[in-house]
Amino acid sequence: MSRCARLSLTACLLWLLACMAGGAWLLRQAGTQLQAELQMAEVTLEQLGELAGANPGSLNPALTGSLRHIRVQWLQPGERGDEPADGLFRQWITDQLLGSSLLLADSWRLDDGRELRIALDPSARVEEICATLRLWLLLATCSLGLALLTIRLASGHRRESRLQVERDELIRTLLKLQGHERKRLGQALHDDLGQYLSAIRAQSCLLRLSCVEPQQIAVVALQLEESCEQLQQGFRRLIRDLYPLQLEQLDIGPALQQLVADWEKVQNIRCRLQLGAGLPVLPLASKSQLYRLVQEALTNVARHARASEVRIRLQRRGRHLRLLVRDNGRGLCQPLHPGVGLRSMRERSRSLGADLRLSSRPGAGCLISLSIPLEATQ
Repeated sequence: MSRCARLSLTACLLWLLACMAGGAWLLRQAGTQLQAELQMAEVTLEQLGELAGANPGSLNPALTGSLRHIRVQWLQPGERGDEPADGLFRQWITDQLLGSSLLLADSWRLDDGRELRIALDPSARVEEICATLRLWLLLATCSLGLALLTIRLASGHRRESRLQVERDELIRTLLKLQGHERKRLGQALHDDLGQYLSAIRAQSCLLRLSCVEPQQIAVVALQLEESCEQLQQGFRRLIRDLYPLQLEQLDIGPALQQLVADWEKVQNIRCRLQLGAGLPVLPLASKSQLYRLVQEALTNVARHARASEVRIRLQRRGRHLRLLVRDNGRGLCQPLHPGVGLRSMRERSRSLGADLRLSSRPGAGCLISLSIPLEATQ
């Protein structure tokens, strides 16, 4: 679970506890106040009852219409009278406020056949309390939403800051690595290719001087052929390191097959490549990023893993392209401190619209997984 999710869950739990505590306090305060108001209303009800008992016709709506917590009704014969409409929430609030208290009520028969009914009716006050609770709950919900939004924005800002620091560090490392690569290429051109060119030049001079000795010509010609072969292989290695030209002619599957074959010959490490059916045709940019990612994964295995076998699987899963690279090496030490290779692979995975997942245990090898959305590669 991410840090943002943990903070959001904590905020929701605290909000729930605050709602429960605040709601209980509000209900308690409102219940105490309502009981006091009902006690005062009972006195008024008893006075009205005495007046109605002596002369029921003396009461009229003008006198009783403004009474609080008291409902006076004049009912026709057979009429049951209006009862306050209670929803589930309002009924629950009423039960919490009044508990098992019985509301006083009384009735009298009038001379014209109607019935005069007087009863305690706290429904108006209950509705006020319900409205207050709804408003309080709305404000609490808004505050929770604001807190979650703040957490998300803060986490996003922190993540962006962390990613920016990682990118800056990666840029510095890549610039340093670029200098090392230029130095290595310069040494390779001078020490390897330059050496073979010097040998070819010397052998051509020797061939020119030995034109009258057929056996010497054959020996020098063979040496020239071997030097040209070494020179050609050296150029191929340099070109492959700088840019794999086969990507422009091959799809990702055959390009990876050639990469694995060349890597096995150089590293003497067994590499099993499993390609699923129906692999999509990727544009050159996406194909190059995926190829380089696998190449860097193999380079890390050769440099650090001490593995005897690597397994690579690339297959299509619905609208995603799934890549797995697993080795049986010594694994990674924890906590993990990613180097240039891993940072570069993560940046390449982001350019493909995916997240790189790495799982490893000391002595149990390493697994790199990547799920690439195909729409991001178009």
